[in-house]
Amino acid sequence: MWISLLFLPILVGALESSSLLLELAQLAASNESLEPTQCVEQLRELHAAWQANQSWALKAVDASGSGFHNFMLGNSLWLGNRLTCRALNEPLLQDFTREHRKLLREHAPFDHAYSVAYLRANSSWQLTTSMKSRQLLHVGLCLPHSCDPQQLEQLLSQSLKAARAEGSWEQRMELQLELVYTKRPELGAGFFARPAVRWLLLLLAASLLLLCLASSGFFPASRILGCFDVAANWRRLWQLPSAGSQEIAVINGLRVCSAFALLGFHVVWYQFFSATHSADLANKLIKLTIQIPVAFVLEVFFVISGFLTVSNFLRNLPLQRSIARDTLPGVARHFVRQVAQRYLRLAPLQCIVILVTVVNFYYHREASVLHFVEPVDELCAQHWWRNILFVQNLYPVSEMCCNWTWSLGCDMQLYIGAMLMLYMHTR
Repeated sequence: MWISLLFLPILVGALESSSLLLELAQLAASNESLEPTQCVEQLRELHAAWQANQSWALKAVDASGSGFHNFMLGNSLWLGNRLTCRALNEPLLQDFTREHRKLLREHAPFDHAYSVAYLRANSSWQLTTSMKSRQLLHVGLCLPHSCDPQQLEQLLSQSLKAARAEGSWEQRMELQLELVYTKRPELGAGFFARPAVRWLLLLLAASLLLLCLASSGFFPASRILGCFDVAANWRRLWQLPSAGSQEIAVINGLRVCSAFALLGFHVVWYQFFSATHSADLANKLIKLTIQIPVAFVLEVFFVISGFLTVSNFLRNLPLQRSIARDTLPGVARHFVRQVAQRYLRLAPLQCIVILVTVVNFYYHREASVLHFVEPVDELCAQHWWRNILFVQNLYPVSEMCCNWTWSLGCDMQLYIGAMLMLYMHTR
């Protein structure tokens, strides 16, 4: 025990030097040449309060992230705690604290805000894969509210430069930290002014109106509005197919199983590529793609689509007779009508998915603490027309709007090819 007490100052010093917030406060306190802005003065006050063990300064440091936490095997989220940072501005959980009540009741002399610094480590100790570039470090900082992102980036750049010169804690893991950008994860005032957000709100209002009309029986004979009748569709879900039904139970079962398998696969896939870079998720992804051939279910979708296309065509005897007897212009009209029906089945829903995805990325780009690897909202603003024409799969994945929709382009192109062969065979 006495030996551990002897090493306690060393451990405390290591903890103190591993905090990016404390390095910023130390820079402001020791560098008199800095411009005396409100942010710098409040950082100096924070440093003095930390040295004096004042509770609000302890909360600020405790709310900020510090390394290392499984850095070698992929974890790069050193986010601290936003709730503790809020405790500097307002009282939280007073009734649950029996000891050290001032930790939650004592406020800071000035407002604090939670920010995130995104750093590139470039360390050989960090996990890397051939499928994905190195994940940026996410470091949460509970800073004075007066430190805007632009000024924070300037101070962080100077702090990292000073830390490299002194050979501090980042040299142990060969971090070579490089600041990429900073962000205050808050929803901006202009979010609802974006055109995509307004279109989505209008779409939601129209959907609610259709849902109310269909559920009340206002349009009982409409097949399109019948899709919004929740009660009727729920009853149909539990009905067995009748003797003369055209539905095939095996096909429906394969579609359901494939859909759930693809859903689970994509959850792991996008979690690894977009959120976390850990070795555990990489191991799961390898098992799903190699040991358990989950990706094979996508081929099942294509086979089912082709089977239904051919079987529906062969059942339609009047259409086949019309194709065999009509002139070429008449056959072309039939072909265009068939392709248009397929297009109207896929295109509207794809547009809705793209719209929801773009708004989702707008929101999370402002409010989320995570760095977005794929700028889907920017790509969709540039290349949306490729998805409308179902040719997105003919372009590189890095330029694709909602890259998971590449299979829709394949499906539409295979359908057109299959219909051409069926029409030629019928003629």
